[in-house]
Amino acid sequence: LLSSDIVFKNNRVSFQDIKKTYEIDKHSPTSRTLLKITDCHINPGPFKKMSCKLALQVFSKSMYVAMRTCINTNELKSSTATHTAEFVKEINNLFDCLNSQNLYSSNPYKCAISEERPLTQLVLKEAKQWCKYLKKCKGHGRPYTFDGLLWTINAILEIYKEQKIMGFNYLLTARFNQDAIENTFSVFRQKGGYNNNPTARTFRAAFKIMTKMQLMKPSTSSNCEADNDNVLALNSIINLWENNDDYDDHDDHDDEDNSASSSLTYSIHEDNYIEVPLVNLSVCSDRYFSGYLGKKCIEKFNCIKCQDYMLTSTPVDFNDKDYLIFCKAYGSKSGNFSLKVPTDNFTDYISKCQKILSKIVLKKPYKLNIGLTIKNSIIKNIWP
Repeated sequence: LLSSDIVFKNNRVSFQDIKKTYEIDKHSPTSRTLLKITDCHINPGPFKKMSCKLALQVFSKSMYVAMRTCINTNELKSSTATHTAEFVKEINNLFDCLNSQNLYSSNPYKCAISEERPLTQLVLKEAKQWCKYLKKCKGHGRPYTFDGLLWTINAILEIYKEQKIMGFNYLLTARFNQDAIENTFSVFRQKGGYNNNPTARTFRAAFKIMTKMQLMKPSTSSNCEADNDNVLALNSIINLWENNDDYDDHDDHDDEDNSASSSLTYSIHEDNYIEVPLVNLSVCSDRYFSGYLGKKCIEKFNCIKCQDYMLTSTPVDFNDKDYLIFCKAYGSKSGNFSLKVPTDNFTDYISKCQKILSKIVLKKPYKLNIGLTIKNSIIKNIWP
């Protein structure tokens, strides 16, 4: 996609739409939506192109939501923007289905494959169909990666059918990737300094030490995410099997709450804007961030007056400013969204606080008692 546009469901998909969305979000004067996306994601070097972590952060729900918000606010006007956003969404859902680690999850696409939750199978079967017709707009031939993705989907579906016949009720797709192996052997390579080619004796000694010390933890900067697995050699494996049925998932509860937050890195002068729409990605991001702060404050202090000031009494009454909140929330049959809609006054207050915070930190990041300075400035300029 970096070198050429692709055809997805008979529509053109362009990486320029993703790049444009990043530039819009990057120059936000207050909150950012794509907080994890950097220039390395948009313009990766030779080694960065090999990083699965960077690629999946680009093809994420946050990117899809940001693109849909920019389209809705007319900041992204290209003819391929809608199709590119749809492609990002499908890729994100597909990789969630291929990386399920738990039987239950707040993210419906990350649940294990089972008859009780047919959504995962439905996504895989639909992806199997559109993967057959993926192709590049430039050049001849079909990239091998497209065929590899198709083979992976076929393999997962066939394995589930076979396991179902054998009496297994669900399938955890994350068990089929190589992250666990890479994380395990990365620990051995780090033992005693960087050693990418240990001898059998060195490996055996490192394995004994790591097993006894229970230090089987990969580097936080690795290319693979933590597999949350237990080492089979440890005695805790017995308790793992005994308590397997009592598992209750809480991993993804705050997944959607933490992706948008205040940005202290970027600022832009108002003179650089031309015909800024009344509702843009920055405004929607401020609403999202204000709702997140309001929710956390109410959960901690449980103050009725604070709740009346911070959050609206009708959380499902969305408008154009709340488009980011609406897209971020997963579908709920009961209508109870974990994401909250803030009031206009609270949103305006948070936006002003962010501008003061950004102004002080960018000018004097090493100033003593900077927290007290920010507090006094907010009280002086904003507090009623």
